[in-house]
Amino acid sequence: LVEVSGTFPATVTKMMKDEGGAGYVFEAVATGYTKTPINILVSVDANGKIIKFDITSDPYPESKGNAADFEALYTGKDLPSADFIAGCTVSSNAFKAVLNDVFTVFCEYAGVEKSDEQKLADLYSSIMPNALDKTGTLTFNKIEKPSNAPASIVDIYEPVSQTGYIVLAKSGSTSLAAGVNAYGKVYYLSDLDGKNMLDNSSVASVISDIESAIPSIYEANNDSIVSLM
Repeated sequence: LVEVSGTFPATVTKMMKDEGGAGYVFEAVATGYTKTPINILVSVDANGKIIKFDITSDPYPESKGNAADFEALYTGKDLPSADFIAGCTVSSNAFKAVLNDVFTVFCEYAGVEKSDEQKLADLYSSIMPNALDKTGTLTFNKIEKPSNAPASIVDIYEPVSQTGYIVLAKSGSTSLAAGVNAYGKVYYLSDLDGKNMLDNSSVASVISDIESAIPSIYEANNDSIVSLM
């Protein structure tokens, strides 16, 4: 392995590359509920699959969600993994944040293009900053799109804080990220590079599609329809 030089997120302390092209090894650090740093070694193959997720320092080895649990959960998964261990939300979110950062670095140095869903995840802090937890992670549920939803709506996500929705949408060949408040109003719209599109007349129909679909989305996932004021 040879060390790769570069500017990395604070969670990624070292990156090493296999000279034969087999993959990469990342040294990283997360912070769990005890606030004690947790050192992690993440090995990925050339396609971004986690070969090994190794917690090298575990401040709570006897608790639920210990090193062995998380190592088993993430090993063999594609970066970034969205899995959580019930009852270990803080640690799960911390590891999720680390894997997101590792994946960002991996894409940059391995020349891999992120999917639309992964690009959307990079915008969470801009779309719903008040819904982030203390680790800077947004915990959400991907909800089922109503059968009558417009074709411009690709995916819908609801934060566990239930402060609104994040929508992945399409306008022609352009993928869009939308933030929708609890009253069904689109307050954020950008392309997946973060360029503001809210006042762009070419995507006005997408905003209309999203806002008209919110009652059906809410009705399908709650007991009553939200009142659009």
